[in-house]
Amino acid sequence: MQHRKFRTRRPSPLTYFGPSHRSRDFLRFAEVREAAGIELAEAERICRTLLEAHRSAFVAVARRLLEHGSIEGREVERLLQSRRRPTAAPSEP
Repeated sequence: MQHRKFRTRRPSPLTYFGPSHRSRDFLRFAEVREAAGIELAEAERICRTLLEAHRSAFVAVARRLLEHGSIEGREVERLLQSRRRPTAAPSEP
């Protein structure tokens, strides 16, 4: 039986380059499940932060979709720009 090294150095993403029909085999290893869990938790944190920061824009896009059933990319961009929060000026030391 051939074993492959599975490296999960941070901040590199967890990547498997083996055949797709064997990917489930690697989930048997605790260190792989742990690394996958860490990657997923970090992705969730980043997504949640982005969604919370741009909530009003997402709500506006969702309303427009409910009203019209579709939306043009230019309209999404306009809604995002109009609801963009101004960035705070850097604090001085």
